[in-house]
Amino acid sequence: MLKRRKSRSRISIRIGGDATGANITAVGGSLHIHSKTSRADEAATSEPRSELQRQLYDALRKRFSLAEIENLCFELGIAFDDLGATRRDSAARALVQVAARRGLERKLAELVARERPGAIKLQ
Repeated sequence: MLKRRKSRSRISIRIGGDATGANITAVGGSLHIHSKTSRADEAATSEPRSELQRQLYDALRKRFSLAEIENLCFELGIAFDDLGATRRDSAARALVQVAARRGLERKLAELVARERPGAIKLQ
């Protein structure tokens, strides 16, 4: 006679970024995560709204590498992974929008001006 052992599975989930509104379901041995568009994704698809935002976007997109944009995120206290971007142009757009939303637009402008003098016009 065979004895059946109860199987216990341990699941460890690590979620980076904003998981607000995400639905996580387990089906068989797989986890499925369904989420609405994140704020970073929305920011990455919207156009800059002010002249300063446009200047920042253009400077970041044209004059900064993806690694340098990641460093700017670090200096601003923004998790680069939260931007949800893998290309320089989308990372630039998302960073400008996230910085504006968090009240860090001026600080970002100062950092860009420090790293690339003349790239933007500070008022």
